[in-house]
Amino acid sequence: MQRGGQGGCISLACAQPKSEPLKAADARRSPPGEAWLFLRRPAGRGLPPNIFWLDEKGSLEKAARNLFAILRRIDRSGFALIRAEKVPGGGMADAINDRLRRAAGRP
Repeated sequence: MQRGGQGGCISLACAQPKSEPLKAADARRSPPGEAWLFLRRPAGRGLPPNIFWLDEKGSLEKAARNLFAILRRIDRSGFALIRAEKVPGGGMADAINDRLRRAAGRP
């Protein structure tokens, strides 16, 4: 996965602590080349191919196990940018967010 780009993220645009949460409706209207990564599967049917999730129900343990496989899958799919939802909570959520920041090339 490449790194760099605008805001310190290439393939990964990380949600900032005080930013608006990511919404699947926004992902549906996003420009081509943007992948959107959520903790849990967004509601609704017929999700577009640019929407990904770490775990169907939002389990932090399963999300942590799936994180790098999902990032590799998105990267292989040729998306230029990944918009990643900030995982709420502490403990395991902090670890997932740390891994996302590192993948984005942020300390």
